[in-house]
Amino acid sequence: MSEQTIPFQAQLMKKPVEGRAPVRPTSRVQWIGESDYWVAPECLGEPEFIMPLSEDAVLEVASMQTTARKLSLQAAINCTSRLALRVALATTGLNPCWHPLEWPGPSVVKAPASCASLGVRFLPTNWYVAALAQVAPELARFGVIEERIEGPQYELDGFVVGSRLRSQQDCLPAHRFAHGAAARLCRLPCQ
Repeated sequence: MSEQTIPFQAQLMKKPVEGRAPVRPTSRVQWIGESDYWVAPECLGEPEFIMPLSEDAVLEVASMQTTARKLSLQAAINCTSRLALRVALATTGLNPCWHPLEWPGPSVVKAPASCASLGVRFLPTNWYVAALAQVAPELARFGVIEERIEGPQYELDGFVVGSRLRSQQDCLPAHRFAHGAAARLCRLPCQ
């Protein structure tokens, strides 16, 4: 499969803390969802691309019936289901030690011993589990338990063009782990 270059001009701007909002550029990308951090440019005419503005809009965008280019439903499920994500990343070296956990629903998890509620965590209802259950009920039954890794935590955000993951460079910290992780993610096959 040859890689296709797609002109993607849809820059997001950070929301201002105070004062007036910046001028919003227009583009051929329709952004779906709300964000506390980003101002999405308006879509000029019929969209060529439909993109989720925030993580909670990923399944919504992937489920849309449209001729515009967007995230596939399988890719959205892989990004949403913690089990599917761990399986998809299995060959990258990015996974911590982990194992699947049958999701009990709203519950309280307690350490083998504790006092003053240390080691006690409430697992509340999560509407996103219900959203996953609508498109992949078998995956919505499982979460994961991961080892805790000490040190800074990083989140890599990006989008797929052709068969390559393109990272949002301004979101990546200047740290060698992040650059190494982004390089390994760029080699992942995308469907």
